[in-house]
Amino acid sequence: MAAASARLATLLKQLPLWWRNQLAAMRALDELQRSPNAEVLRTAQDFGMTAQDLKRVAARGPVGGRLMERMALAHGLDATALRHANLNLEREIAVRCTFCDSRFRCALDLAEGPADPAGIARAQAYCPNAATFASLASGRTHASAPRPAMQPKLT
Repeated sequence: MAAASARLATLLKQLPLWWRNQLAAMRALDELQRSPNAEVLRTAQDFGMTAQDLKRVAARGPVGGRLMERMALAHGLDATALRHANLNLEREIAVRCTFCDSRFRCALDLAEGPADPAGIARAQAYCPNAATFASLASGRTHASAPRPAMQPKLT
């Protein structure tokens, strides 16, 4: 009974974030629908993906990208420096965060700020980028965690 109550409380905490993310995703998809096809193709190409992949990313909402930056900070990494150091690795990390099924749980774990060791420790159990962030924090910039099979590969 207590476990069910705790689970319900967690879901209720995630609900406002989920709702804001859904609204942002709907706005992004609407903007893509209203944009000329050539502009969508050019934008997708700028990100190194197809127009279909761009729409799939937009449908997931902005939460994943924001969490990637917060998790990088929690590991003592600067997301901007990562982007400049290795764009392909940064893109892989972003895709894993975008398509992560635990992104709202991650948001709650990082809610106390990037310096909260308890939130970071909890995130290690489910974060698909945990090994990559740990490797980067230790100075191995070429490290990359394996891509989980359920996540789409965006090229």
